[in-house]
Amino acid sequence: MKLPWHFYLAFKQLFPTGRWVSFFSVLAIVGVALGVSVMIVVVAFMKGFQAQFRDDVLDTYGEIRTLALVEQRDWRKDLERIEADPAVQAAAPFMQGIVLLDYYGNGRAPMVTGIDPGQVEKVLPLNKFIRKASFAQRFSEYGAPESSLEDLDDETVFLSAAMGDRIGAHPPLVFHDNNASSRNSGDGRPEVLRISVHAVSDVWRITFDGPKTFRMAGELQGSEEKPFRLGDGPYEIADGMMAFDLQPGPKAFEAGDSFRFEIIESSTVEVYSPVMLERAKRDELTPPRELRVAGFFEAPWRQFGEDSMICSLRLLQELNGEEGLVHGFNVRLQPGTADSDGLVKQVAMRLEQELGSRYRAVTWFEENAWFFDLLKFEEYLMILIMVPIGLVAAFAIAIALMTSVIRKTREIGLLVAMGGTPGKVGSVFCLQGFVIGIFGTFAGWSLAFLMIRFRRPMMEFIVPLFADRGNVEQYYHFLTLKVYQPWESPEILKTFIIAGIFGVVVSTLAGLLPAWKAARLKPADALRSE
Repeated sequence: MKLPWHFYLAFKQLFPTGRWVSFFSVLAIVGVALGVSVMIVVVAFMKGFQAQFRDDVLDTYGEIRTLALVEQRDWRKDLERIEADPAVQAAAPFMQGIVLLDYYGNGRAPMVTGIDPGQVEKVLPLNKFIRKASFAQRFSEYGAPESSLEDLDDETVFLSAAMGDRIGAHPPLVFHDNNASSRNSGDGRPEVLRISVHAVSDVWRITFDGPKTFRMAGELQGSEEKPFRLGDGPYEIADGMMAFDLQPGPKAFEAGDSFRFEIIESSTVEVYSPVMLERAKRDELTPPRELRVAGFFEAPWRQFGEDSMICSLRLLQELNGEEGLVHGFNVRLQPGTADSDGLVKQVAMRLEQELGSRYRAVTWFEENAWFFDLLKFEEYLMILIMVPIGLVAAFAIAIALMTSVIRKTREIGLLVAMGGTPGKVGSVFCLQGFVIGIFGTFAGWSLAFLMIRFRRPMMEFIVPLFADRGNVEQYYHFLTLKVYQPWESPEILKTFIIAGIFGVVVSTLAGLLPAWKAARLKPADALRSE
């Protein structure tokens, strides 16, 4: 089937005989492709940020927080009512307040959250927020075993990483002395796996009696009663306060081989509660509560700010003189319910009815509506900024086609004289804009696919050129951000379609002005033109 002549001429203008494609066509298609791909990638990344922040909020709040409006001491029955709801997966009590903290003259006033260590992990994955300390210069050679919520009791606290670094506090530390012996035949090395937050400072020495047995001795705590056998680890010492392992290397150990490691006990911070300050006003002196630092945490959401502290619920109740009191519950919903904001709201309303006027149930999106509205505004703002890129490509297409109309005025006049209608003559140039839009859209989609697929290698190359990688990862999560492809997310598929339609429509409209100019040419005037 033969193409209509105006279709044929439109394609010949874009793809001349003897050449695969014209230079003008390449530039026009690339311009449209850049506009389409940039719009898609910006929106996809903004959607990724929104999903990341949503997960961060849920990990620090839960889907719902039920807040006590009056003092609640008989709260266990309320907890049972909440967990009895079929949409609720788990709930955990919490208490919040402000205390004064001092560490060798470095004072802070952190927001402290009291939790039930045995219950909270069912609701909030706080263990994944606990991280190793970044040590002060005097401890730069030391390491620290991994901490966990299991280290939290009524005599220990977790500090926010920013506050811990600022005041110089630290969890238990270990230093391996690799030069403890002048003659080590074996090339294995001990590894301290766990140090209790209540362990005391000491220097421990491992001494081999033979290739397979060794003894442990602390300078302060003395020798362990029985020898240890290589391969039976991990080994517990100091009445279970520490655990270490010792793996042999390619070379066997011999009698006399020794290793040494030093343990520095965790920092002790002094905590003053508002109740203590009130007593001081009445000349009742109450000594500060001394608490060990079990570790640091770094939560991704503002509930735990830079000056924050986590302690046990019972400890905070004791500090505030409010035994048995809670301020509310963090609620985790079943996966099917948690995915729908509408269902989450229904559960919150149901919990309010069940608990009565003593509580208010607040959903995560209500409590943080301002922030997500801001993110949505930023997304729209970025789209508005990116739209001119597509418009620039459209103007370039319009100028190039208009130049073609002016250069080929005689040919256009000849077409009209031979019987070509103004509509068909104009469609030659309008179709060129449409074809450029189609090719540019497909090229833009392909480029967006590649940029989303290979975003991590791109960021690993680009970020170090302009900023510190650690800071960028901490605040923007570019390297770990989950950005979806169109087959993974209906929202991203919609973005691809809208950007593609935008590219085609803008390119087609760019050909209208040259088409209108060509359609208005009179044959006699066109043939007389120079």
